[in-house]
Amino acid sequence: MEKIFITNTEGTPQFGCSLCYKCNSIFGKSLCKVKNRGCCWYFPKFTLYDIQKMIKSEEGISTLNRILKLPNIKIYNYYIHAVGYFDYDSHDKYIKNNGTCELPYATEEQIKEVRSEIISENDEYYIYEEYNEYDSAKNNSIKKPRVINDVSMFFRACPFVIDGQGCTLNKKYRTYICNFFLCDEITDNLIEESTFKKYKEERDNYIRWIEWENSSLESLLRHKNINLVKNFNDVINLLKEIEINEYEFPNLDEININLK
Repeated sequence: MEKIFITNTEGTPQFGCSLCYKCNSIFGKSLCKVKNRGCCWYFPKFTLYDIQKMIKSEEGISTLNRILKLPNIKIYNYYIHAVGYFDYDSHDKYIKNNGTCELPYATEEQIKEVRSEIISENDEYYIYEEYNEYDSAKNNSIKKPRVINDVSMFFRACPFVIDGQGCTLNKKYRTYICNFFLCDEITDNLIEESTFKKYKEERDNYIRWIEWENSSLESLLRHKNINLVKNFNDVINLLKEIEINEYEFPNLDEININLK
């Protein structure tokens, strides 16, 4: 029996899944040189609230300095974008040949596996029309392809992930997108689960609160006519002075899950 659960690291909530360490999701497939990176292909954006949390401790300051030293870091007025690895050449080759080509960091079997498990939005109607002709038992037994319009995720890796080890950031300093992500293979099995509906409600409440905090901090910076691009140190000093608000994420029951 597998489980969905919530952890809380010094006020930062995270959805957890006991299946992650043996991931077989299409979202965890990699056709680039960084293998065994699970679903860590997202390039995180660190908001003003994320930065404010970091500068409240020595560990957080070290984390921020580590982010700033990344080779492809992009600093915008009110957030920092940590751009990671992207194999553009393999991605473009895959697109041009519709997934029927050799790639430098993937075997023929791996390429074929990805190609067989995804469809474009344009093809979704036709393939599911075919499934509707099957009886319910056969229909439920078929592993259906996922609609993936942007195949770039197979060629990317977050700058903080290590092959076979996972994310190297403290959970407290990860973005809420990373901390709340669960793949479709899991969530599809939880549609009718009442406890998971509560998970989603509390997640959405937390995200709205984060967005409000960021909006408030951005308004303050606009009022003072400073931003991260032109006045980085001034912004950091101001965020240090402001008392950080904390959110009390509720404890929720674990969810037992049987995959179909």
